Amino acid sequence: SLSILATGTAPPFDYAWSFAGETGKNVDDVPAGNYSVTVTDANDCTETANTTVPAYPPISFSAKADSATCYNLPDGAITVETPDTTLVFSLDGGTFSQDKIYENLPATNYEVFAQDIYGCVDTLPIIVPSPPPLVLSMPADAEVQLGDSLEIKVLASGLEPLTFHWADSFYLSCHNCPNPVSKPLSNVLYSLTVTDKNGCTAFDQLQITLHYIVDVFVPNIFSPFAASDQNSRFDLSFGPAAKNIRLMRVFDRWGGLMYEIEDVVPNDNSRAWDGRYDGKVVLPGVYTWMLWVELADGTTRKYQGDVTIIR
Repeated sequence: SLSILATGTAPPFDYAWSFAGETGKNVDDVPAGNYSVTVTDANDCTETANTTVPAYPPISFSAKADSATCYNLPDGAITVETPDTTLVFSLDGGTFSQDKIYENLPATNYEVFAQDIYGCVDTLPIIVPSPPPLVLSMPADAEVQLGDSLEIKVLASGLEPLTFHWADSFYLSCHNCPNPVSKPLSNVLYSLTVTDKNGCTAFDQLQITLHYIVDVFVPNIFSPFAASDQNSRFDLSFGPAAKNIRLMRVFDRWGGLMYEIEDVVPNDNSRAWDGRYDGKVVLPGVYTWMLWVELADGTTRKYQGDVTIIR
């Protein structure tokens, strides 16, 4: 701005500046340059004064933003850089200081203010970015029958690579994969922690309840004389809880051992009793059987009953 102070014995004074249109004693918003003003009093006496509006150097600075480490974590930062050691700075219109680093910032939009020694101010908008959220979703709590298995399908997304850690890996096929298979022998609570590239973590749990159900089917009648394979053998059927047929015996009514097998995979009936003893079909009648089954949890159960052979 420009101002002129005129004194003399013949006021009022008229002002004529060297640029058109300005006739007051104060002129604002004047660009840098050389200027003159002519003052004329009531007696038409004139006096001219010259002045210079200096050109101040432009404010030179830049800023860079560091992303927050984790989604919704206020640990972002802004660093101001400038070759001018006289500048002072402010973040979002706060107090000016020589601090050039602003830390512990949440991810959002900011404005950096720079002020020079002349009181001139410039601004620079900047964004502290946010990483994508780390999302973890486990299946609903589940129920599993003894001997059955369950694939735990985990949904996880975030800043890759992601790492997986199962704190309780009992009965799991792996302890650091996203979709392990569980074959539990008891009730179990699984806890999963997922960690992203920046070390951010997400946590979830899954409860599996074991149902101790043992399905064993033993026929009560069959005919080795049948023309077809249907009902012509002593075929056994087991549910998933059965791990091994430790021993199977069949006796006639006098206690004679007619048939015996050991350590057979359940539902493998390739060695099922065909109603023969010493290569000959036994007589029709009632026969007693005993069965010992090893279960998936390592325990053994004994079953017994009778079967009728008919023609």
